Amino acid sequence: MSYWRFRLELWRDRARDFWYLFRRNKFGIAGLGIILLFVAIALIAPLVAPFDPMNPANVFAAPLAKPSWMRYFDPSLSVNTDPIQNSKLDGLAGWNIWINASGSRVPWTSYRIDPSQGSTAVGGSGPGSLRIDAWLNDTTVSAKPVYVHIEQSFDWDMGPPAGIDASVSLASEISGPIAFEVSVYLTIPNGTRVNFLIGGESSERITVTSSWKAHTVSTPKYKPRTAVTEIPVPISNIVKERGTYILQIIVKVCDERARPVPAHGVLFIDDVRFFFYGSAYGVLGSDNIGRDLFAQLLWGSRVSLLVGFTATFIALAIGTIVGLVAGYFGGAVDEVLMRIVDVMMVLPGLPFMIALAAILGASIWNLVIVIAIVGWAGTARLIRSQVLSVKERQYIEAARASGAGSVYLMFRHILPNVLPLVFVVASTGIGGVIIAEASLSFLGLGDPHLASWGQMLYNAEQAGAASPLVMAWWWIIPPGVCIAALALAFILLGTALDEILNPRLRRRM
Repeated sequence: MSYWRFRLELWRDRARDFWYLFRRNKFGIAGLGIILLFVAIALIAPLVAPFDPMNPANVFAAPLAKPSWMRYFDPSLSVNTDPIQNSKLDGLAGWNIWINASGSRVPWTSYRIDPSQGSTAVGGSGPGSLRIDAWLNDTTVSAKPVYVHIEQSFDWDMGPPAGIDASVSLASEISGPIAFEVSVYLTIPNGTRVNFLIGGESSERITVTSSWKAHTVSTPKYKPRTAVTEIPVPISNIVKERGTYILQIIVKVCDERARPVPAHGVLFIDDVRFFFYGSAYGVLGSDNIGRDLFAQLLWGSRVSLLVGFTATFIALAIGTIVGLVAGYFGGAVDEVLMRIVDVMMVLPGLPFMIALAAILGASIWNLVIVIAIVGWAGTARLIRSQVLSVKERQYIEAARASGAGSVYLMFRHILPNVLPLVFVVASTGIGGVIIAEASLSFLGLGDPHLASWGQMLYNAEQAGAASPLVMAWWWIIPPGVCIAALALAFILLGTALDEILNPRLRRRM
């Protein structure tokens, strides 16, 4: 017990002496601070952006939206807005609804919020939906149409939006020759009413005539139908002035009887979505398909650190073992291993990595393997040169004379004396690995489904983000700065470790 206590105290004293020297090295402190910052960013990335930023389903903005903070310099920009979000909470209970009928013989029509028919029963998400009932009881003559008006107004005080996502969930049960025609309009501040094409139908409305079989109340009773809005002109040409806009949904109840017979129809309306995509979004805007660039930047730090540490560890493990064996045994073993090292070092690094990555396929772990294969040779040569010096020292000869085996000598006596060099090589090598990963990803050899800084630059290049027509600098500069900053941080850390751990470079402070 006293032995291990002595060892712990010895390690504690060494760590304290190391920290005393390290904290006086300004470059080392700067490098460590930058590394800890990126580690913190990697840890909080799932909390700040709890979604896959590369999944095309996670599109939260218009393509090539600018950063939101640019609105302070360009007031014409707009942000994402959901002006009628209350329509999903209570089945359109907050809307203005009235019935307009003309003529004496009309279908008897009523409406109410039905709390029992919502959610999956109508294809919506709220606790209820708007229910419209229509009866045709007069069997003597055809009835005239009845119009149910559903309105909601909202104020717009920004620049034109960049896009729109509009839809409405419908469900019906119809018994007899009756039909519902649903139209959507937007009235702009100057009074002009714009007709939206529902589902792309040429009639500019969706006609509900089908009847679905009713089930018991405990099961979903109505089959959902969602109409997606398509507009003939860009939304920026419609919502282009500040003021009050009115969204109208008009349901026309039609008598389609070839001969007068009774009929009854029920139409449910829920989840009216009228979402505007702004021309500005988030901290760093969006890419060419509307994905969050700031989320990609945060998640990219995880990939860079993962590849940097993993590939460096594998390369150091291989290089250290090869260097130990070659330097300790010498002779034919040294000749064979060093000739292999020479072959690996004479190969051009980047073309060799490109060829290997193309053969193995686009995967983050394939990149780790490729970088480790290319990077171990230099470590092996450095470790071998250090081992050739250490193995001739007197305490090694004494241990060998006392009966210590080769494996024990290499890993118990020689390896601890070359570990400072290993730490220096590791800290400086991680920066090169990060740049190598970014280079391969930028060339299209990275994992396209994984967010990384190199992948961001590759996607930007493919989308022409640097072209004069696009010039999406917010897509290009941040990942480049992060790559350079993290690589520089490890180089600064490695330089500081070299000055502290290498007695020849240690300075009196």
